[in-house]
Amino acid sequence: MVMSIRRGFPSLIIICASLLAIAAVSSQTKDPAKHPDSTKARSLVFKDPPPTEEIVMPGYDREASQLWDAFNCIRRANAGDAVAQHELGLRYLLGKELPIDTVKAASWIQKAALQKLVPATYNYGVLLNNGWGIAWNPFEAYRQFHYAALNDMKEAEYVFGLLLTDNLVVPRNYREAYRWLEKAESAGYEPAKEVIAEFHRRRLVPEDVDAHADSTAQRKSGHAGHSAKHQAATSSVDHRAAGDTTLPVVDNDLLERDARDQLKITSTNTSRESQEIEKRDSLSLQSLHAAAEAGSPEALILLGSWYEQGKFGTADEMTASVYYIRALRQESPWAPLLLEKLIMKEKYFERLKSRVAAGDLAAEFVWAGLAAYNFDHQITQEQALQFFKDAASQKYPPALVELGMCYYDGHWMEKDRAAAKRLFKEAAERGNDEANVRLAMLAIVDSNSVDKDSMVTTFQRAASRGSVLAQAMLGYCYKNGVGVPASESQALSYYRKAAARGSRAAHNALRTLYDEIRPKDPEFQIADENE
Repeated sequence: MVMSIRRGFPSLIIICASLLAIAAVSSQTKDPAKHPDSTKARSLVFKDPPPTEEIVMPGYDREASQLWDAFNCIRRANAGDAVAQHELGLRYLLGKELPIDTVKAASWIQKAALQKLVPATYNYGVLLNNGWGIAWNPFEAYRQFHYAALNDMKEAEYVFGLLLTDNLVVPRNYREAYRWLEKAESAGYEPAKEVIAEFHRRRLVPEDVDAHADSTAQRKSGHAGHSAKHQAATSSVDHRAAGDTTLPVVDNDLLERDARDQLKITSTNTSRESQEIEKRDSLSLQSLHAAAEAGSPEALILLGSWYEQGKFGTADEMTASVYYIRALRQESPWAPLLLEKLIMKEKYFERLKSRVAAGDLAAEFVWAGLAAYNFDHQITQEQALQFFKDAASQKYPPALVELGMCYYDGHWMEKDRAAAKRLFKEAAERGNDEANVRLAMLAIVDSNSVDKDSMVTTFQRAASRGSVLAQAMLGYCYKNGVGVPASESQALSYYRKAAARGSRAAHNALRTLYDEIRPKDPEFQIADENE
């Protein structure tokens, strides 16, 4: 149970974590002596391993020509031709005229990278960063990306800038990150434009370059749509506000965009008439509620925001508070900001106390939750725990889960895993899918005889619905070979996804993996964060 809440917004964490970039070498760029620009061949960037039909490779009319070209590529690669070595690596990676073999692909791309062929250094960095065909080494990947960025490869400038934001390979440096992203943007790289806009929305732009960046944004077509509207309203969260007494500004448009991007839901009608919302967007709302019950912080925050704004009819601040507190348990970076803003409304606690006095289960849960997460100190720990127990005794699902976590963590009471399991089961029986995930987590962590395959299936199903806890647990399972074959690359992928959504447990797991192989070089030393 999280008792202290970070008031700042996390970085643009590991946005490039799962990038696969393929620099496709055409048949006209095989000889660096004749084609000096071949070291800057364009790379295509994908967030997942791309299907082969999306990769630009030489086209031939006859199978014999393809086989002959592959033969010549192998011959030239063995003779030490860096471009041919890189192309041969791509052929093995993509299965072009050769069987797919990531180990051979990595070996040949590495040979080309050692000869400082810029696209090869970049793609070699991608393979290293993900552990594809070669041992995972994000630190060597960082060096490879840096070299390619220094040689004006715009994709590398973009990735290198992102690596400077995650505080895993090297210490976080927003100023340098922004500089490299601006270089990629100036070269016309579209993803960099999107991240630059994100820096502005999240107020991560260094103060001494902010004015220049704003004027530049006005001139560039990529930012034209953001100018007046976003300069006025995109001050979402100041990352420097941790521990500050000034409440950061919450941008509801940015909040909803973040949630929609993660949940992949369609735009929802903003009418205040719930009947119209249900009629036009019932599928989206059903998916949203299912995601919330699975433990999606984005779904919980979005529903809380809509209830607070009255988008289902009359504004309901108590239901909104319930969703925000549930999102706190999922480590949503938005939740503390929205909850604090809500409870600062005039006479909020008067209304809360009135509903508690009337026996409202949601209100009891909210007041206990505010005390548990250090937002309010008007009641004692004993009173807060009793509110949780009262609501749980009447089978209120959020209280069942929260009280179960108290027993599990030993917060305000002695640890009692059996009691936690019983409460989670009761919540699961009432449709709370998060409770199913926690039961599976208990079974995985506490038992050696459990059917681990079925537990992994539970995690996979919940992760597909948006559960951040399930994503983190899948990372654990792949890291330790629990119910699935051990896979460091799969573990990294799930940990990165969960960490990017705010999971401190997943970020700490990532940090541990990085620290296990961290070089002694000063540039890679990172101080412990105390956020």
